[in-house]
Amino acid sequence: MAGEFSWGQVCRVLLENAPSAHEDDAIVPRMTLLYEQNLLQAPGGQRHTPLSRGGSYSASEAEKKIKACSTLQLYILPYGSCLSSEKANIRFSLCPGSLLGLAEGDVVTDFYDDPACMKFFYQGKVPDWGSTTPRAARICQHFLNTYHFATLYDTYHRIASYSAYVFEASSGGGRETRWFVEPQLVNQNWGGEMKDSAWLDQAYPGVYQGDRQALNEDYTHSGFDRGHLNPNGHHAVPGRNATFSLTNVVPQNPKLNQNAWANHEASLAKMFKAQCDKAYVLVGAIPSAENWIIKNNTKRVNIPEYMWNAYCCIDRDGRPVLTGGAIALNSEQNLVVEHTLRELVEFLQQHSHGPVGELFHHHCQ
Repeated sequence: MAGEFSWGQVCRVLLENAPSAHEDDAIVPRMTLLYEQNLLQAPGGQRHTPLSRGGSYSASEAEKKIKACSTLQLYILPYGSCLSSEKANIRFSLCPGSLLGLAEGDVVTDFYDDPACMKFFYQGKVPDWGSTTPRAARICQHFLNTYHFATLYDTYHRIASYSAYVFEASSGGGRETRWFVEPQLVNQNWGGEMKDSAWLDQAYPGVYQGDRQALNEDYTHSGFDRGHLNPNGHHAVPGRNATFSLTNVVPQNPKLNQNAWANHEASLAKMFKAQCDKAYVLVGAIPSAENWIIKNNTKRVNIPEYMWNAYCCIDRDGRPVLTGGAIALNSEQNLVVEHTLRELVEFLQQHSHGPVGELFHHHCQ
């Protein structure tokens, strides 16, 4: 089997039945998701979805990756043909092009490329806010083989531009003592599931993890809290555990984080439970011009000037019933000011180099 399989070409996956989960936490589950969402369909007049990824793998490397799926039998055909596999009720075909385009990567080129991420955005609308941020990374936050929320991460300032999630009533527990990092911000070929630094140190000794993301030690003795954007109190376990990613936090003034902002998060949770069938939420931060956590004379993590959030609540029929937002200066002022969604968009526009547009589809109306 010769040649290369580029992730930038089209990958066609055909499924007759949604396969059960197995040892591989990426290939089959993600294909299952595409199947269930009707983005990929079984053979016979069906449509396929193109996916794009950067980089390429040799045929032998691709073959090794597919063999990680222990439930599948492989039949290798010559280059130019399709690589096919079938066993029991599982059947799919991967044509040379984006071989394994579904398998690797929770840091994606575009949220629209990954249906696993799109479920966190109301009506599939990804905000334009932050989309022009240089070197931004789009992360489908993955923990215990499940996607829990999406984050647009600013790798220059080493803070999130926003996290997008769907509210869950907290069931208690799940407060982590670990802080996770995103392995694919260290090396794009590493696994996508969030890991704590100690685990990565053992798996990849001597590799520095902080070029493109904040590390736990950046916050130590900094005078700032690790302020969640996606709040841990808005999720049940294990989603709550997943919020303890350093790509989901920013340096937040302790007084604000532990008082007015925490109270606002609690008020939202109470409202969501009482008045919404489902709540889509965005929480973001606006970087400061020149205010940083400094370590060893190096600018490590930008200290945001503002925190903000926005929500879109729908009823059981999928109709919008509540919208709103809030802004807080990241300071000792300890004040959260609530706004309408349109007022929030106007505020964000003052701090954006491009059009902000809609935070939610049709402004959640």
